[in-house]
Amino acid sequence: MATTAATMDPDILAAMSTVGAAARDSSERGPSAFLLEDGVCFFGRFVAVLRMFAALLAGANSMPAARFFFFNITGGVCWACLFGFGAYAVGAEISKISGTLSVISLGLFIAAGYALSIFIRRNEVTLRRRAEVALSDRSCG
Repeated sequence: MATTAATMDPDILAAMSTVGAAARDSSERGPSAFLLEDGVCFFGRFVAVLRMFAALLAGANSMPAARFFFFNITGGVCWACLFGFGAYAVGAEISKISGTLSVISLGLFIAAGYALSIFIRRNEVTLRRRAEVALSDRSCG
């Protein structure tokens, strides 16, 4: 039994015409429309907020499912490789730079302690007065 437009549900006909119009619109916009959609799907893996909305945006722009899956999977694989191999590379190099980082952090800690001791010595009288006023206000009730 052949299905004709006269026997189809009107809602299905409306949906089909909407999908057809969206496909025509994207073909009229040219290749830049597809590049934008592909970029959203591919780079959506790298940006947290975009990751949540990549599928929604692709669907709203009537991106073909096969194209969406290709760019979504490609972006996911690239993201996993970048973060996995990046963490491996940093882990391999951390032992080489840990000695230098330890010396630098020790120097910064000593400098901060020295600056704090100078500040306290220069402002000792003022700090003591403020502390006495604050304590006397509390003890009075």
